Amino acid sequence: MMKLLVDLENAGIAGTHGIKDNQTLILEIQDLGDSNRHSIVIEESSETWMTTRTVSRGSNRMSIASTPKILVPFSKEHQMTENWKRCVLLTALAFTASLVFAQWNDISILDNESVWATSSLMETVGNRQVEYGPEALFDDDLSTPWVEGVDGPGVGESVLILLQRPVEEIRLNNGFASNLNLYLKNNRIKSLTITLYAGLTAPGMVSENDYYLYKTIETVVADNIPIADTREEQKLSFPLTIDDQYELYLDAITLFQEDEPFLFSMICDELGVDQENTGIVKYNREVMEYFGFFGLRLTINDVYSGSLYDDTCISEIAFELGEF
Repeated sequence: MMKLLVDLENAGIAGTHGIKDNQTLILEIQDLGDSNRHSIVIEESSETWMTTRTVSRGSNRMSIASTPKILVPFSKEHQMTENWKRCVLLTALAFTASLVFAQWNDISILDNESVWATSSLMETVGNRQVEYGPEALFDDDLSTPWVEGVDGPGVGESVLILLQRPVEEIRLNNGFASNLNLYLKNNRIKSLTITLYAGLTAPGMVSENDYYLYKTIETVVADNIPIADTREEQKLSFPLTIDDQYELYLDAITLFQEDEPFLFSMICDELGVDQENTGIVKYNREVMEYFGFFGLRLTINDVYSGSLYDDTCISEIAFELGEF
């Protein structure tokens, strides 16, 4: 590793860089104001351009932010030209300024629940009340969409889905997809934010109403992903690899052990694991099966406006899942 830029130090940042597999430049940024260290991983996507993602690790926090829209000039020889230095400096400053370290988020769920929405539309059809809830996203029926239930287009509304496995691909049918008339009358999603949640519960973490309580780490992995304005199924490659998602899950286990040692010891006792000598990571699948939470949130960022109704719809979602 070598010193990267004196200019970075003048900005309150120190930097180093290294080359991995002759394809990936790893730029490590040290914020001189604290102990946090941020690694900007810059991956080649063509001969002249590359994309960047950031892995941020503090003393006890980690988050990953993918930015597929940020492009910087790429030199196959990784020569530190002045133009290259300026581009890296701007990229480093932008990333460092925008980093938000993950904090624990508490999630309460019933044993048979696996999908939740921040809001859902309810309306009277004939003599009965109909709710367009998030369960409809997985019923293989394009005539039953999830519809957000707030005033206006629903920007900021979301669905949270419990998966327990890493995601390789997302498939969706946008809008009220059963027929073109309803599709055009209602809003459709124009862009989404994808957030992952990784965390744990422990024996006894149950509320009086039989809700299981989970402590999770929230990580925004992609912002403003464009969604096509079509009723046809569209496929979205997941921004993080399975290995990246596995690291998030393992990090949640480690942080839980550090922040909640008593609860963590109860997990180890339940699994019959000697946490001092064996280490819980070797039993990560058992931890996920009995105590883990690994889920994904899709948040509405922008919409295509409907011709009649200001309600945003999405008809179906499916996932191609991998294995940890």
